[in-house]
Amino acid sequence: MPSANSSAGPCRRGNCRQSRVILLQLAKLIEKTMSKEQAIQQYQVSVNQCLDKLIYRLVSELSVVSHAKHAPETYLLDFEVEMQDFTRGFPVYWFPMDREATQLESDLSLMLLPDIEFTVPERIVKTYSDVGVETWELGYNALVAWFGECWRKADGLKCAYPAYIAPHDSIFSVNLATMKEVTDDEKWPAEPC
Repeated sequence: MPSANSSAGPCRRGNCRQSRVILLQLAKLIEKTMSKEQAIQQYQVSVNQCLDKLIYRLVSELSVVSHAKHAPETYLLDFEVEMQDFTRGFPVYWFPMDREATQLESDLSLMLLPDIEFTVPERIVKTYSDVGVETWELGYNALVAWFGECWRKADGLKCAYPAYIAPHDSIFSVNLATMKEVTDDEKWPAEPC
């Protein structure tokens, strides 16, 4: 065990094997004591608790994005989710986009919450994944619902541009004003001839 003044985590100084054993034991305990539905519910509670710790910081950053003056050719704001960053950093980036779906430059940072170490600790995702919980899908759904709430709290509904959130390279997005899923064709409708 690291000393009290050591900053070594569970996988530093040769403790990776011990950490994996503990995670495996925890997964077996969850598997023995919880039904699949209970494990799903507990995972969702854990994810929501982690997200709620970030709400005030994200609302502050989204308020800046939603009220900023963007390039004149801006058509919409696109928030992109990189789920592999869920356990290492914050998984959402944003881009001002023009009518042809081209990313535009911005004077603001395109990274949101760039200094956080993780959104949800890897041990939580791994533990529930090991007992058969679809952690990435459930995590994404929780993240989108929470992000939409943060957007509304940041007065994003007053933003001059429509805003969407979607997984990286997906043709489906969620409209942050309505929280309804739309296709890229709905997001970027063809201009009439």
